[in-house]
Amino acid sequence: MAMRTATSSTVIPDRGSRWSSASTARIVKAGLSEHDKRLLAVELNLARRQLTDAQKVLLGRQIEPDVSARSRERQGTRTDLQPGGQVSTMFGGEKTRDEVAKAVGIGSGRTYERQRQVVEQIEAEPDGPLLIADMERGDLTIREAPPGA
Repeated sequence: MAMRTATSSTVIPDRGSRWSSASTARIVKAGLSEHDKRLLAVELNLARRQLTDAQKVLLGRQIEPDVSARSRERQGTRTDLQPGGQVSTMFGGEKTRDEVAKAVGIGSGRTYERQRQVVEQIEAEPDGPLLIADMERGDLTIREAPPGA
């Protein structure tokens, strides 16, 4: 059921209408695991937000268990088959760090790993929680981190 506002002729759909519209437009993805839901949320948020590298690393650390769990679910299945039954010439899959780096938009898995280590060193500092809070807000980048960290 849609509502009309008192001051304009704009129609504001209620929650049920938005859900049915989204379902009709195939925006709603059904049957996702909890891991996939969190990864999809990250993907959609990255598409609409400008994040610093520090924020991306912090986000990557949050989704790393989900990426790892998804990899464990895939373990034992053939990943070298292409559509049509052709065997791919590429060997093996990606490491978790590579998948996380790709998911959060950091160049490579090695870059993500190095930046994650810097964030972990910052956390170990006495004023680490304050610095991490600054990173979350976007006020502190990894390059601006104190030299001891």
